Amino acid sequence: MRTNLAHVNIRQIKSFKTILSSLKKLNSTIPKSNISQFLVFNKAYYIVTCAINQATEDGYFNNPVFIEKFTVSFAKHYFTAINNTVSDNHKLPIAWFV
Repeated sequence: MRTNLAHVNIRQIKSFKTILSSLKKLNSTIPKSNISQFLVFNKAYYIVTCAINQATEDGYFNNPVFIEKFTVSFAKHYFTAINNTVSDNHKLPIAWFV
């Protein structure tokens, strides 16, 4: 599924800030691409990540370092799936084919 959407630089995903920045960019570029079906999930993912970030800043979690590392790890999987979709790479995990 070739598209004009730019790839997310996975190596730059290291914190809530970089995740949110990449999600925000995708929110503005996905509607102009041919993968617009990702927009609803991407917007929801942005909202949830904002909430997790805020809860971390507010001291809600006992181990905020772990929460951020876990969130970064999940984001890398998501952005890899987006990149693979954009580049027409068929090595996507089965869950992303739904």
